[in-house]
Amino acid sequence: MNEAVRFHSSEDLIVIAYNAGLSRAYELMKSNHLRHLLVLDSTGLIAGILSERDLFRASYFSRNEKERAGSAEPIFDPRDQVGDYMSWPIHTVDESDSVGTAAKLMIEKKISSLMVTKDRYVTSIITTEDLLKILVSERESLIKTMKTGVLETVYNSPIGAIAEKLASIGI
Repeated sequence: MNEAVRFHSSEDLIVIAYNAGLSRAYELMKSNHLRHLLVLDSTGLIAGILSERDLFRASYFSRNEKERAGSAEPIFDPRDQVGDYMSWPIHTVDESDSVGTAAKLMIEKKISSLMVTKDRYVTSIITTEDLLKILVSERESLIKTMKTGVLETVYNSPIGAIAEKLASIGI
């Protein structure tokens, strides 16, 4: 996990205004298949981040919707705004930092995303999902490498020669 964060972060940043309603934030997340929105203040500067967890903390379900089978849509108080539930300050990692550094920071801060910066400007986001994809990919690569090594060792050993002769005669 020494590879730089920039190779695994997403540049598809979706933003929402600090004073937007939570229903709007939910719809943005749902339609873009996201779990995080960057929150901007009235001047266009980053004010915080709204996570799916923040949204569900603010939501409630009507009694009828809870009883209904399937997935119920959350309900938000129309007076609540994104700024009321967003997380701040945001935590950042430089794009040249390692994925391992990002993972350690997320664990330490108990957060699910980091904003990735270049020259102090936010360029992308890296999430726990991105880190899990890296872990799975590295695991699969390691297994493939180990399997190849074991097969090469067996084929180059006396047992390999015997197995090759047996296979050639159909056994």
